[in-house]
Amino acid sequence: MTDYIARINPVTGQKQSVEDHLLAVAALCQNFSSKIQLGNCGNIVGLLHDLGKCSQEFQGYIGEVTQVGGSTFKNRVLKPDHSSAGGQYIWNTLSGDDYSLTGVAQALALTACSHHSGLPDCIAIDGTDCFGRRMLKEEFRTHLSEVSAKIAESVYKKLEKHFSNRLFQQEFTKLVTVIKYQKESQFASYLQLGLALRFLLSALIDADRMDAAGRNVRPGEDWQAQTECLEQYLKQFQPDSQLNKLRQDISEACFRQSKLPPGLYRLSVPTGGGKTLSSLRFGLNHAKINNLERIFYIAPFTTILDQNAEVIRKALDVPPDSPFVLEHHSNILEEKQTSLNEQLAENWEAPVVLTTSVQFLETFYSHKTGCNRRLHNMANSVIIFDEVQALPEEMMFFFNNAVNFLTRICSSTVLLCTATQPPLDKLDKDKGVLCFAPDAELAPDAWGNYTALNARVKLENRSKIAGYNLEELKDIVLEQARQGKKILVVVNTKAQAKALYISVKAAIPNVYHLSTSMCPYHRKQVLTKLKYQLESNESLSRPLVCISTQLIEAGVDIDFEVVIRYLAGLDSITQSAGRCNRNFKDKQGLVILVNPGDENLDHLKEIQHGKTVTQRLISEIEQARDSNLNQLLSPGKLSRFFDYYYFQQRGVMECKKTIDGIEESVLNLFSNTHNGVKAYKSSNKPVPGYCFYQAFRTGGENFRVIDSPTKGVITACNPDAESIINKLCSLGDMVQLGGLLRKSQQYAVNLFEYEFEKLAELGALHETQPESGVFYLERSYYDSEIGISTEPEAQTFKFC
Repeated sequence: MTDYIARINPVTGQKQSVEDHLLAVAALCQNFSSKIQLGNCGNIVGLLHDLGKCSQEFQGYIGEVTQVGGSTFKNRVLKPDHSSAGGQYIWNTLSGDDYSLTGVAQALALTACSHHSGLPDCIAIDGTDCFGRRMLKEEFRTHLSEVSAKIAESVYKKLEKHFSNRLFQQEFTKLVTVIKYQKESQFASYLQLGLALRFLLSALIDADRMDAAGRNVRPGEDWQAQTECLEQYLKQFQPDSQLNKLRQDISEACFRQSKLPPGLYRLSVPTGGGKTLSSLRFGLNHAKINNLERIFYIAPFTTILDQNAEVIRKALDVPPDSPFVLEHHSNILEEKQTSLNEQLAENWEAPVVLTTSVQFLETFYSHKTGCNRRLHNMANSVIIFDEVQALPEEMMFFFNNAVNFLTRICSSTVLLCTATQPPLDKLDKDKGVLCFAPDAELAPDAWGNYTALNARVKLENRSKIAGYNLEELKDIVLEQARQGKKILVVVNTKAQAKALYISVKAAIPNVYHLSTSMCPYHRKQVLTKLKYQLESNESLSRPLVCISTQLIEAGVDIDFEVVIRYLAGLDSITQSAGRCNRNFKDKQGLVILVNPGDENLDHLKEIQHGKTVTQRLISEIEQARDSNLNQLLSPGKLSRFFDYYYFQQRGVMECKKTIDGIEESVLNLFSNTHNGVKAYKSSNKPVPGYCFYQAFRTGGENFRVIDSPTKGVITACNPDAESIINKLCSLGDMVQLGGLLRKSQQYAVNLFEYEFEKLAELGALHETQPESGVFYLERSYYDSEIGISTEPEAQTFKFC
C-alpha cells in the first residue's frame, strides 16, 4: 500500500500513501467513536474505508488528476468507486449465521461505504434491498478481489487481531443492549440504533477529512480558567432591585446544581430572568466537574446567538477572533462531493459552539456528510437549548429522539432554557418523548417567578374581526409615538416588516428595521443603536420605533415601553411581552395585540395555527366573569395553549410526505417500520437478516427543518466583507479558508431557494472558487437598512 497513492495535496503536490492514510484515519476514528464505546468498530472502518484506492483504476485516475494540476479531472464521467470495496470486505468476512455478528457486520459495512455519499437506504421505500445490492456490486466496479490482495501487512495485522478477539462485536452488542434497556418502543429503539450508526459514520468522516487537511485534534479544556473568569465577572452584578435579586437567585441555583450528574434538565425562567449567564454558569461548572469536552448554545434565531456570543466572550474575556468560541449559524457552504468542499465543512471542535436549531437537527438527520461530520463532537458535552419552544411541530419527535440519544448514549447533558417550556415529555411515547432527570427543574420557584415578572405589563387586545390595513396599523404605531413612547412592533413576516417600516419612516424619524434579510453585522449595528437610544434620556431619543420580525422576541436583552404584537401563538406573544418594561423602569408597560387584515400565512402554517389557538384562549378569558387579559401570560394558560396546539397538530408531528408516489412519514424512514419493509415482505420474500432496515438516504433527502430550505450567501456589503470575499476567491490553504468562512458569517444571509434562484438569474450571485459551494452577492443587491432584495431597484434604493 505504500506504493499506492491515497491523495495529493493540491497546493504542495505532496503525496500520501493509502497505507499511511488508513492507519492515520483508523487511529482518529477509534478516538472519536470511543465516546460511545465503539472504539474498535471505529478502528476497523478506518482501516478499510479507502481500500478501493489500491485499485489500478483509481491509481490511473489520481495520476490523471495530478497531470491537470490538482483539480478534478473533467474528462471522466465518474470518479472510480473506492468506497464499496471496504464495505464488501467487512460483509463477506463477518456476515453469516451469527445474527449478532451479522448485525455489527452490516453496521461496519454501511459506515465504510458511506463516508462520501452518506448513509444509503438499507431497504428503499419501494421495497428494494439496496444494502444487499451494494454488497453484491460487480467486481469490475469495486475491484474487491484485486484490492484485497493489496492490503498492507501493517493494516492486515490489525484487522486480523480485530477479527480474532471480536472486541468490536462485544462493543456493538453492549450498545444494542443499552438501547433496549431504555424500555422504549421498538420504533424509538431502532431510531436510536440508527443514530448510533450515524455517530460511527460521523467519526469516520471527520477522521478522514482531518487527516486529508493535515489537522490535529484540538486538546481538551479543563474549564478552570473559564470558571474563575466567569465568577469574577459576575461579582459586578448586585441584587439592588427586584429583578436583579431574582436573577441572582436563579444564578446561584444553577451554580449549586452544576454538581448534578449528566442528564436532561430544564431552566424555566421568565424573559428578563438572566438565562444566558445562569445557564453559562451551570454549563461551565458542570463541564468542569464531569470532565465534559464542549459547551453548545443552540437557538432558533441568529439574533439570540449574536447576543449570547457577545455575552459569553465578554464574561470569559475571549477576543472576538479567538477560535475558543465558534459561531456557526449560516449555510454558506453548499455541500458538494469535492475535496475542497468536504475539507471546508465545519466539524464543531471549538470548546464553545453557538449554532442554530436547524444546524443541530441536520447534524442528526440530513443525508449530507458535511452535516453528519459534526455529530461525534456533541458527545461528552453540555448542550444548552435557548427558546426550544420555537421548534417547528414537525420536528418535535426528531428533536426528542436526538436529545435522548445525546443524554443516554453520548454521556452529554442537555439543558432546555425558555420562558415557555413545551410539554415534550408528554407527547406520543411510541414516537419518542423526553425523559427528564429526577428534579429536572433548576430554577427556584419557577411559577412564582412568572407571577412577579408578568406583572410588569398590561395586556390589551385590539384585534378586530376584519383586521387592520397598513394605514390603520401605522396609525396605531403613531398614536403611541405622539405620546413620546419607545415602541417595539413585532410582525409575522419580512414583507410586513418592510412595508410597515417604509410607511412609519415616512411619517417620523428615529425608526429602525430588523429582519433576517439583513446580515448579522447590520443587525448588531441596529441593536447597538437601539440599546443606546433606549437607555438615553435625551429628548431626541423620543419617540422611537423598532419594527421587527419575530427574531427580536427571544434572547434579545432589550427594553421598550410599548410593544405592539401582530397576533400569533401565545408562546410568541409571551416572548414579545418580555421586551416590554423588561427592567421595571415603569410601573407597568403596555402590550397591544393587533391583527392585520390582509395577512398571508400560507407558508407559515405554524404561526397561523398558533394564532388560531391564541384567539381561542382570548375568547375563553373574555367570556369569563371578571376577566383579566393578563391571565393570558400565566403558566396555566401557556400550558393550555400547548395542550390545544399539540393535540390539534399530532398528525403533523410525524412529518408525512408523498415520496415517489408513496405516502410515508419521514420519521418512519429513520426506523425499521417504514412502508418499504412492508413492501419487501409483501413480495413473498424472506426478510433479510439485517439489523438495519432504515431508508436513511430517502429520509435524509426529505428531511426539512423548515418547509423551505435556505442557502447562505456572503453579502459584499462593506469593505471588510469585500476583502474576505477576495481572499476566498484566491486562497488555497485549507486552514486560512476555514478561518475566512467563519469570519464571513457576520456578512451572510440565508436565502430561500426561490430567492437564491432569482438572484442567480439576475447574475447577482457568484461562486468564490469552482466547486467550493461558497457564493457571494453583489453589493448592489443589498441595503444596510432593509437587507437583501431580489429586485433590481435595490441598486439605487435609498431613503430620503
